[in-house]
Amino acid sequence: MKTLSHSLKVLILFTMLTFAAACSSITATTAAVEPTLLLNGVEIENSGLVEKKNTMYVPASFITETLGASIEKPKVTNENDESGLQPDAEQLEELDMGVYYRNQVAVLMYHAIMEEPTDASIISAKQFREHMQWLKEEGFTPISIEQYDAFIHEAAEVPDNAVLITFDDGYENFYTYAFPILKEFGYAAVNFVIVSGVDDPSLPGIKKLSWEQMREMKEQDIAFHNHTYDMHAFGAVNGEGIELPVTISNLYRAEDDRMETDEEYIARVTDDLSKAEQRLQEELGNTLSVIAFPYGAYNERLLNIIDSLDIRTAFTIQAGMNTADDKLGYRINAGRSDQTAEQLLSVLKPKPVEITDHTMLLNGKLVTFTSIIKPDGNYPALYPLREVSNALGLFIGFDKETRTVMLTK
Repeated sequence: MKTLSHSLKVLILFTMLTFAAACSSITATTAAVEPTLLLNGVEIENSGLVEKKNTMYVPASFITETLGASIEKPKVTNENDESGLQPDAEQLEELDMGVYYRNQVAVLMYHAIMEEPTDASIISAKQFREHMQWLKEEGFTPISIEQYDAFIHEAAEVPDNAVLITFDDGYENFYTYAFPILKEFGYAAVNFVIVSGVDDPSLPGIKKLSWEQMREMKEQDIAFHNHTYDMHAFGAVNGEGIELPVTISNLYRAEDDRMETDEEYIARVTDDLSKAEQRLQEELGNTLSVIAFPYGAYNERLLNIIDSLDIRTAFTIQAGMNTADDKLGYRINAGRSDQTAEQLLSVLKPKPVEITDHTMLLNGKLVTFTSIIKPDGNYPALYPLREVSNALGLFIGFDKETRTVMLTK
């Protein structure tokens, strides 16, 4: 009996070890699956995509040959000064006078505003008021969307330190919390509205503004523009369930087991944006057509569609300052509750640009990457793909199940 018990224990131990080895083998096989890269829905072979420490990297050849961008090391302006790129004497004099920039507009982006934020991406009413007070005390001048549009398209002048205040999604909490503060300071602003939620308040999600509230606020220099009628969503782009923003993607039609044709895509997006414009004109008397792209995602086809609808001013969520040459507006995310007004808005004040080993000129603009993998015998120099995409204004998504990286130009 003791011998049988001993044999049974040995058998169980052997079985457990075999099972553990099998699991380890499965894990190793899964981890070894190479990521796939899609650009505008087309798989890019030999992209050089590499995953290291849970970050996707690409070589310079992918940036230049596939994305059509330039990348090079910047030149320092002073051989004895490794930090490089300092303000010149005229800039320093202007800074002393409180002029931080001229012939540019900083566009601040907010979303939801609450008394007590439930998420870091939502700002409190108290913080928003601190932002507005900070703008006033530091000499910034909020402008209207009409002034911004004229600056971009008609070479109109804007004041020094010009700022455009924007909100996305058309939430009712804008009326409750932001509007009284904007009215107190006498500041103009614009809110990009998901129009379907206004027309049908029973739709799920955070409650949207009403047309009556918007008409009231419009009297106080608050404008309301297009954030699509009903396309603020991701949709399936294949039978495996991979999803991308519906504004930039041919959608998978499960009922027919086929992809949406290019003609169907153009018709769907055109109809949606046209309906949003029509409702904004009917209810608010809008004469200016402006759009903020959901998720900041856009491509050449979407730009052609808005052009066909005479929507001439558009905004992304890519960070940066706007000159009269920037037809696609950059925006600075100011709507986070986990940062102070000084931290968020200090980007509006120029300071010496520090050139580090991770700083590159990407399409002529300085970008400091969090890391650059130096070349070795196996790989050339590698750059973090998400940071490259953000700097170039590309939409990037990642499907963990299929380990597929999706880029959209």
